[in-house]
Amino acid sequence: MSAAMTTEIPPLWLRRPEDVKAHLEFASEHVRACILSIGGYQVFGWMAFDGGDVIQFTVHEKLAGHVTSPREGQPIEVCYESRSDRYKFLSSVHSVMGPMHWSIQIPGTIERRDKRADRRISVLTLEGFSFDIENADGSSSSRRLRDVSAGGFGFVFDPNKDSYSHGQLVTGTLHVQELGALVVQVEVRHTIPMRQANRHVCGTRIARIGYSDRIDLARFCAAWQEN
Repeated sequence: MSAAMTTEIPPLWLRRPEDVKAHLEFASEHVRACILSIGGYQVFGWMAFDGGDVIQFTVHEKLAGHVTSPREGQPIEVCYESRSDRYKFLSSVHSVMGPMHWSIQIPGTIERRDKRADRRISVLTLEGFSFDIENADGSSSSRRLRDVSAGGFGFVFDPNKDSYSHGQLVTGTLHVQELGALVVQVEVRHTIPMRQANRHVCGTRIARIGYSDRIDLARFCAAWQEN
């Protein structure tokens, strides 16, 4: 394992109602994409807030027919990120307008954490790290990982054969050494060229993963950074 040293960066908290609402207006305009954890599963979608009494949440269109509507009052966790920070808050479902459109209670507090607290591990030259992408025809194609963290990973691809766009959802199986196969759905955040010809890196954020698998991945990454 890597001998990388890490410094814990404590989270900041938004607590005053006016600060919470001001932040939600910012996030609604500049972030929008979020992951809602509810009843043991995760849902990727879009949030909107106009300064009123509730937050609007719309399920991503690619998840239509695959998401069970929650019940009013059901506890939820909402996570999202800007370029430099990650945010999280606990709340509950206010109302359900349909299977794709729900409203959320405004939270009392919002946690803000610097992204540097979630450093990625460089694994490009190591064995046992890959991402098998599900193709439309039912087959799969394997991609080598460049880096991995508890919140996402980057995989290598040939831009002459494949293309990925910001916000695109990709489903596949993540392989992380002794953790084995983890079924995930990721959101594409960016693509950047590598020094090697015809090789780009697709940076992703994990949008859906099993609860126990998320815990195992977080523990693996933390142990790697400590050693």
